[in-house]
Amino acid sequence: MRRKRRAAVRSATAALLLAGLLSAPDSAVMAQSTGGEGDLVAARVAELLEIVTATDAQSDAAAAALEAVQADTALSVSAREQVMHDFALQLRAEAESAAGRGALEALTAYQSRFLVQFEGRGPAIVPKWRVAGVARGTLTLWDRAAAAAGAQQQLAAGTMDLAGRIAKAERADDTAALAQAFAAAPPEQLRAQRGQLLAMVERNDALAPAAAEAALRLQDAELAAAVLASGDRRTATRLIAGIGEAMPAEKAFPILRDASRDEALASAAILEIGRSAAGTLTAARSFLLESLADPRTGASAAAALAALEGDDMVAEVAAELRASDDETLQSKAVLMLALDGSPRARESLRAFALRRDVSEQLRQDVLTWLREGTE
Repeated sequence: MRRKRRAAVRSATAALLLAGLLSAPDSAVMAQSTGGEGDLVAARVAELLEIVTATDAQSDAAAAALEAVQADTALSVSAREQVMHDFALQLRAEAESAAGRGALEALTAYQSRFLVQFEGRGPAIVPKWRVAGVARGTLTLWDRAAAAAGAQQQLAAGTMDLAGRIAKAERADDTAALAQAFAAAPPEQLRAQRGQLLAMVERNDALAPAAAEAALRLQDAELAAAVLASGDRRTATRLIAGIGEAMPAEKAFPILRDASRDEALASAAILEIGRSAAGTLTAARSFLLESLADPRTGASAAAALAALEGDDMVAEVAAELRASDDETLQSKAVLMLALDGSPRARESLRAFALRRDVSEQLRQDVLTWLREGTE
């Protein structure tokens, strides 16, 4: 089956090469599309942008300009498609207009003709300029911006009905727009919505992105905990990554410690404790040391401890290694010292490898790390 597919791709490739719609090497594509035609492409894009962003822009004029580009014999097929691609992309920096939306909607139906070979999991022939895809992306961003602006107005007026808004949300972009509005709103507007968010987020995952923004902006531990307990694991992971910067260590650590009990969030939480709290909080460092013996979190704790500056943690981990006969803790302590790689850490590893009560596998791991550290 794979051979037949490759043969079919080769056959199609040959036909497209003959038709002039597929480049040979990538360098040839770049020479054709950006070499001699680069200035002309930029000029055509600028002309299109000027037409659709004019104060009296007309949809008919934009449509006619796009048709002119598609029929422009002064440009190669690749260059024409690059004009449309770059025009759709650069519209993302412009305010939405009826003429711009009309032009983008027309481009979503465009079928790219200039193709290139792509070697991924297998040979494939793909568009060099994804005109329709970029146009759809720009429309999505405009829709999200408009929805966010509407949500911001409701927040400012105190008329936000979260339950009703989420009930009407039909796409992920609707909830993303709400989160965007919460990210831009003043803290007093967020406080007015806190009660609704706290009551609803654990049973309605669609509110998690907005609640996460509010939790970080307000440094709200209770709201952060509610987001972490929701079913939106992606938002929970992003929240963990932002807690250390948004909150002081003494407030962030208890939230992260609790999050580490969730197997899906444990690694991210442990690493964030090391990054944001262990440098200043004795309790956070002690927690990471205890976590070395936990099979779920030991490797993450080792990495977090190894990233801390100074020799103090090396001395503490080395002491744990000398005193313990727990092989799980030993293996993770060895990992931390190997990741640290300092002279003091290597000295502790050499001493450990000489012990008679060390398993042969762990001894070999230590010797391998010591050898690799000298190469």
